[in-house]
Amino acid sequence: IARRQRQMCIRDRLSTGQRKRLEMARAMAIEPKLLLMDEVTGGVDQKTIPGLVELIKKLKKSGVTIITIEHNINIIMEISDNILALDQGKRIAYGTPKEIQQNEEVIDSYLGTVDAT
Repeated sequence: IARRQRQMCIRDRLSTGQRKRLEMARAMAIEPKLLLMDEVTGGVDQKTIPGLVELIKKLKKSGVTIITIEHNINIIMEISDNILALDQGKRIAYGTPKEIQQNEEVIDSYLGTVDAT
């Protein structure tokens, strides 16, 4: 128990970005074929994000399939091969980052439309 408490104390002193890396390392320790991630860049400072993105890209190159929920659209566009866009829990689009960027329904749902009148 004392060892566990020490480990928890060390983890608690890590920055959010360091904790995210630690979480990924712990998940990768069992050599999964599939990794589910939620808000990888959430709460992380802007200087740390590029390192996390590179780590995700390395994991992908190693053959790990990654499914992630992420609200940072720039990150999603950079790390994704395919994107499923949802609005109010309903599927509105599925495709490559380029297809998603050009999808009118995605643009309307995520960015809103400008009324020309």
